[in-house]
Amino acid sequence: MEHRSHDSPTANATAIKRGSFVLLRALWRIGRRIVPRTVQRRLEGSAAALCLRRTVGPSKYEAELGFWRSEHRRTGGNLRNDAYYRNLTTRVGRLERGFSFRDKVVVDIGCGPRGSLCWIEDARLKLGIDPLNDAYRDLGIGQHPMNYLAACGEAIPLRDAVVDVVITINALDHVEDAASAMSEIRRILKPGGTFIGSIGLRTVPTGTEPCLISREMVHAGLLAGWRIDYEHVFPECDAANDAYRYADEPPPPNYRPEVYVLWCRATRPSA
Repeated sequence: MEHRSHDSPTANATAIKRGSFVLLRALWRIGRRIVPRTVQRRLEGSAAALCLRRTVGPSKYEAELGFWRSEHRRTGGNLRNDAYYRNLTTRVGRLERGFSFRDKVVVDIGCGPRGSLCWIEDARLKLGIDPLNDAYRDLGIGQHPMNYLAACGEAIPLRDAVVDVVITINALDHVEDAASAMSEIRRILKPGGTFIGSIGLRTVPTGTEPCLISREMVHAGLLAGWRIDYEHVFPECDAANDAYRYADEPPPPNYRPEVYVLWCRATRPSA
């Protein structure tokens, strides 16, 4: 008598899927033992960037990319602005004349496509990190004298304590998890390294700035234990292209800002 299997096609498919999952999990565990941690972080950062681009969709990713595409058209295809970033970074960090980037590894978290580090001439490495950097290739960032890496601030694909200067300007309230991004900044900055930040202190989220950040959160999650060399909080100006006007002049009487801005420069202790 012919023997017939009582296993259904559905049961067989389920068994195959379960076996494949077990095999992939085993391979991943083996791979994690032999793949360098730097490569693991690169994979994790790239995967996080890809996940972000897929999940935020038109509410965030398309909105931010659409803005920069319109700016690209408005500027005739040249978004780079060295003078702007030189002046802004100097203002944000109140950089003194003796401050030097020579032979240092400099990283900008949430860099955007405008060549934020191109103005620095003598650094050993200038690296811009942004989840949209792959898309920014179409906006000409490949011509900039700096490196770009598509990754999220919450999963920076760099080893511990390898960066001399971390810069982030108007970026931390754009991430999905500001606390994780702050933790990553602390992880990658070298002892004796410098942090320079402009951080929007928000109480109401927007479509492209979903994170609500307070001054207390910055001190607890980012600056704790570091030497604060400079700190300034001021109301953001609502005039077009002049958000930082009140960093250097008082706002008008009865002005009620929607956002305050924290500028700071801090040093991670050497020991």
